[in-house]
Amino acid sequence: SAPRHHAAISTLHHLYPSFASACRLLKRWFSSHMLSSHLPVEFIELFMASIYVSPESFEAPSSAHTGFARALQRLAKWNWRDTPILVPLYTLTSGTNMEVSKRPTFPEAPQARAIKAFQDTRKVDREYLKQTMVIGTEEDLLGKAWLRDGQPSKLIASRVVMLAAAALQMLSAGTAPIEVS
Repeated sequence: SAPRHHAAISTLHHLYPSFASACRLLKRWFSSHMLSSHLPVEFIELFMASIYVSPESFEAPSSAHTGFARALQRLAKWNWRDTPILVPLYTLTSGTNMEVSKRPTFPEAPQARAIKAFQDTRKVDREYLKQTMVIGTEEDLLGKAWLRDGQPSKLIASRVVMLAAAALQMLSAGTAPIEVS
């Protein structure tokens, strides 16, 4: 539900000072590539939340730029055809005294159900017409709460990965386009 999602995202804003700014950078990046109509804000927020709550051997980013760069890196390397992203968003926000240094984990039984559901969907939908990029939470194991069927299309999903790889390459080369106002 929207109120629960927004409460969880608000909690992330309080736990991680750079989260809000990193999220805005990522939303702006999607918007600048005219992808905002293909991916809802909540989906982008969940993606950024995955960078902060399950950063795969990294500590949570301490700056918005680091969060944004890690988001681009994850987008560029995300094999969305074979791998869902599972964000323990509500596990993190349901604890009364959650320590920022302690990483939440996706509960084991729901994780197994989410992966099985993802695999079952892929067996039936081999052309990725019903679902492409999947970001699940404990409350939304299928990752469909914020997306309509087929959203984003496989063309858009592939384009997001390509654009993220190109942006990451520009960042690592130390060159950025000059904006003339």
